[in-house]
Amino acid sequence: MNDPLLKVSHLQTAFVHDNHVLKAVNDLSFSIRKGETVALVGESGCGKSVTSLSIMRLLSEGARVLNGSIWFDGVDLLTLPEKEMRAIRGNDMAMVFQEPMTSLNPVYKIGKQIEEAIIYHKKVSKHEARTRTIDILRQVGIPRAEAVIREYPYQLSGGMRQRVMIAMAMVCEPKLLIADEPTTALDVTIQAQILDLMKTLNREKGTAILLITHDLGVVAEMCERVFVMYCGKIVESNDVKALFADAKHPYTKGLLNATPKLGQHVDHLGSIKGSVPNLNNLPEGCLFAPRCPNVMAVCQEKVPELELIEGGGLCRCFLHKRESVFQGGDF
Repeated sequence: MNDPLLKVSHLQTAFVHDNHVLKAVNDLSFSIRKGETVALVGESGCGKSVTSLSIMRLLSEGARVLNGSIWFDGVDLLTLPEKEMRAIRGNDMAMVFQEPMTSLNPVYKIGKQIEEAIIYHKKVSKHEARTRTIDILRQVGIPRAEAVIREYPYQLSGGMRQRVMIAMAMVCEPKLLIADEPTTALDVTIQAQILDLMKTLNREKGTAILLITHDLGVVAEMCERVFVMYCGKIVESNDVKALFADAKHPYTKGLLNATPKLGQHVDHLGSIKGSVPNLNNLPEGCLFAPRCPNVMAVCQEKVPELELIEGGGLCRCFLHKRESVFQGGDF
């Protein structure tokens, strides 16, 4: 098997304030192969966005990686000087943020923001950068691209701004695109267009995609594999088809039951009781135990390991027979 493009191993990322250490991501491991589309799913507050910012090394002040490694294309990103990381960020690895209005600089025209990335990473002339900018805007489906490059972010709709963000991320043809909730707050028509655009970029450019979302419908349409995250840990992973057909972890089942299905009455939607626990007050044993409909005594005493289960997936749950203790590796 070829080495993975991205391999995250035993990652721990925490918010540190005075003597308090709150682990938002705790011993997280996963990998992505070249050209693969993978989903990282879970409720708000489970650590998905912190994971993506850890990979990009864009953590806010007060957040830091405490342990683990992030290997990208054969290089451990956590050991790189910032200058070398900047050469990778936006070039070999790019990110589409959740809210484009806060990610785009409001005082710079659209064209200038994209051109700067091209000039920095590709060392081309301003004229060549302008030509590439117009071309990538056309590729992401933006009409009148020659006019849009002279406009400011506030002059564009939400869908158009998101297309600009994707254009900025893709203009240097990265090997990996991290998309953090790329369709949030967009109407369903624009959502479909954005997803089709990402699939086209993946198919034509061979770009691997890490899709961070809570929308399982999007996962079913876009992804090959899925990692389900809860309280900073992977609780289940499998191929998308296998997981949707036979989810093992009670949390995954809860997420699937809460997803609307065609023809289903809203009163029949499932729900998961409670909420993601506060990092200041995590429960003993299994972190999902206080919300789990299948909780057992052992769940409140011990922390389950992420282990191989029948069918080839990985699950962190005492309900399932342990066949092989997970010791790390590419998965």
